[in-house]
Amino acid sequence: MFGLAGALELAAVAGCDGGAPAIPFSQFEPNALAAVCRLAVLCRSYPAQATCLTSEQTQPHYYDTLGQDIASGKVIYDGVSARACIDALNSVSSCSRNLLATSGLTPVCNKIFTGTVAAGGACFVSEECLGDASCLATASCSSGQCCAGTCQASSVTVPLGAACSGVGEVCVAGAVCVSDSTTGASTCRQPVAAGGECHGSRACAAGLYCDLTSGICKALLATGAACDPSLNSADCENDYDRCDITTSLCTSPLNVGSACPNATQICVSYASCDGTSGTCVARPVVGAACNATTGPQCLGGSCDTTSGTCMLMPTAGACS
Repeated sequence: MFGLAGALELAAVAGCDGGAPAIPFSQFEPNALAAVCRLAVLCRSYPAQATCLTSEQTQPHYYDTLGQDIASGKVIYDGVSARACIDALNSVSSCSRNLLATSGLTPVCNKIFTGTVAAGGACFVSEECLGDASCLATASCSSGQCCAGTCQASSVTVPLGAACSGVGEVCVAGAVCVSDSTTGASTCRQPVAAGGECHGSRACAAGLYCDLTSGICKALLATGAACDPSLNSADCENDYDRCDITTSLCTSPLNVGSACPNATQICVSYASCDGTSGTCVARPVVGAACNATTGPQCLGGSCDTTSGTCMLMPTAGACS
């Protein structure tokens, strides 16, 4: 299931129309949700846009908190970057791992919200934090509550050739952190292009995979192509495909109503395999009847044990 935060990271995989009008913050949530749901349907996480729109839920209190922060000056909102980010997300044409990996990430989505709270300061959401710091909760709290936290630096950029095994250490743009199979040491290295050797401490570039038989970086595999089950489907091009452990082929998930007689066959994300009928059945949507004990899991929200229906959590109210 696609969450808004993860999808906004993907939103930077394409160009943007600099002449498009800025999105006011009051319209950011519906525009972002629509773009996220479009990609979710494309990647077969939902059967239709309308179903996604009524099922996806942002972190409770997130938008009310941001609205309050923007009004007070704690967070600076850039409507032009918001438009560019959402336009970029809407331009993604397929759920191809190769497309998502090689289109070239841009920083536009990271410019939507600029926080002003320095490291060590109190926060509720990471957008309040200065730079790339994250808001880490200072205590455990129940889902749906306002979780107070502290801004903490989330990463340290590491240059080529330097060790990258520490917590929060991220290789410089264009490099990857690779562990040497002999020494166990991890260092930042340039990824290997198609046709290059990828054994030992050499990793393939984005949009490629390492063929373990030949030790060569190769292009990702289309649906129906022979794959290596030991790679956990990392060699299949479509993000929703799986390398079937029986046929060793990149295989799309089964649609609702399809037979799923054994554990190797996987239903689409919005369905589950019913053990009684041996078929993929649609997961209950928000408002539909559900069973918290026997399942299947709700497509949106969670199964309320009192009403026996799938329900979303309350999201209104700013954290303060």
